[in-house]
Amino acid sequence: MRYRIASTNKIKESFILEGEQEYLRRFPKDVRVECLTLGGERFGDLEPQVQKDKHFELLTKAREKGEFLILLDERGEQLGSRKLADYFEKKMLGGASRFLLAIGGPFGWSGEALREADFVLSLSKLTFPNQIARLLCVEQLYRVTNILKGGHYHKE
Repeated sequence: MRYRIASTNKIKESFILEGEQEYLRRFPKDVRVECLTLGGERFGDLEPQVQKDKHFELLTKAREKGEFLILLDERGEQLGSRKLADYFEKKMLGGASRFLLAIGGPFGWSGEALREADFVLSLSKLTFPNQIARLLCVEQLYRVTNILKGGHYHKE
């Protein structure tokens, strides 16, 4: 199993990186997780639609062939952790083994990006900074992995 988490902007806060590293250390050896930054912060002075288009271009370049693309966006479907684990399990049983989860910039994803996605997921009705969304994404993937492997991290 392989997950890649792409954020459009650089993670600047050390406490976010420390939290991310803590969860990354917890994954079992057979699950590979990589966090990458697309470099979208250099477009911060551009108009919102142009930023969205540029972010999608960066994402398209970063996406590897065969990756199942999940965009994190406020317009996406909200799932609880158990339902998210069920969703991933269903995709894995269908043959997916590589996932790219992408966190948009301050204005979200373009319509083109949303149409290209295999799934659009919302972490919450709340709005989060890019950095916190990435940490939440890493934690939720760890939780999903733990649920699917029958671990005790997730409490119901």
